[in-house]
Amino acid sequence: MKAKINTLGILFLLSISLPVAAQIVTVLHSFSDTPDGANPTRPIFSNGLLFGSTAYGGANGDGMLFLFNTNKSAFTPIYSFNDPRFVGISPNEVAVSGGVIFGTTEYGGLYTNYGTIYSVATNGTSYAVLHSFGGPSDGQYPVGGVVASGGTVYGTTSVGGAGNATNSTDGGTLFAINANGTGYAILHSFTNTPDGSQPQGVLVQAGSTLYGTTTSGGTYGNGTVFAINTSGTDYTILYSFSNAPDAARPYGGLVLNAGTLYGVCSGGGPNRTGAIFAVATNGTGYRLVYGFSGFTGNADGAAPKARLTFANGFLYGTANSGGTGNEGTIFLVNTNGTGFVTLASFTNGAASGIEPLGGVIRLGNALWGTTYLDGPGSYGTLFDLPLPAHHPTAGAHGGQPESRQFHRRDCR
Repeated sequence: MKAKINTLGILFLLSISLPVAAQIVTVLHSFSDTPDGANPTRPIFSNGLLFGSTAYGGANGDGMLFLFNTNKSAFTPIYSFNDPRFVGISPNEVAVSGGVIFGTTEYGGLYTNYGTIYSVATNGTSYAVLHSFGGPSDGQYPVGGVVASGGTVYGTTSVGGAGNATNSTDGGTLFAINANGTGYAILHSFTNTPDGSQPQGVLVQAGSTLYGTTTSGGTYGNGTVFAINTSGTDYTILYSFSNAPDAARPYGGLVLNAGTLYGVCSGGGPNRTGAIFAVATNGTGYRLVYGFSGFTGNADGAAPKARLTFANGFLYGTANSGGTGNEGTIFLVNTNGTGFVTLASFTNGAASGIEPLGGVIRLGNALWGTTYLDGPGSYGTLFDLPLPAHHPTAGAHGGQPESRQFHRRDCR
């Protein structure tokens, strides 16, 4: 029997006044460290399955890969990392292409624990290290995951690179490698000011152009949005963040729709608690889409760090903090900044988890995501959230809260 616990609040703000039945947030899997992983990243959807990673835990405590069958509600471990020197440890967000999982580990590898690029079949076989990062000039500590397209894998390291060969606390690189492990190349080394430094979000590819963010550096030291050709040419700063009332410190990468890039910053904004921004792919038309109102007790959330999802004309995302329980929120908003709605506030970490660092993805009429910490198993959760039957179109702060029931469905 499923235990129903009153642990999440929800705020629906509708353009109509009819009452709306409360939706259900469900914990589909609760991570418990060993053997099923700890601290999950953002899941991705491929061929009817969700694939994901956990930064720690698994059979050997060094992280693991998993899949979740959304039709059968079945959780399956795929691969557990177990050899820091030759395999790598602490995997980041994954990508799937052609029946193969590609990713990076933040640590491990052949050269002083600087991280790796790897591939593994979706059934957990044929694991291979494609590249071990070799030190400051090569880049160190990838944290943003990869994008795989056309037989090439692209990603970033958060520090190091030729521009900062003696300073392992700054810089970073953007790299490319063939899916078979050949042809590794650094396409760009970040040099801080005005170039940007410390890229931590997953890249977005559109044709022969890659788009991304750096969390610091740029003209004002608060991060950048950039573009670069897949050949490594024409690196361009599209925008440099300048902090409040502008946004600051973009973390989660970008989402692209109709020539516009959307992202979040964990700081800055009109209330200095984060914001959603938009900028055209040619660097014009920068604007703040939405500024979060604050931390404790504010319904909309604060400090968003996860990549947004665009679907059916709306942006969906998570805030890492704030909300009615100050443990994070799930939200939607129109691309023009109107109609912001807090879909759920995490208010009981022991039951629901806290810190939804991975954001959410939309499958059908539901959102799927993870919390990084807590939950019934203490090490994060995988959850889904059905969407309301009618999406709101009104402004953000005029609706009434509705109670929400919370379901636990642990599928180990």
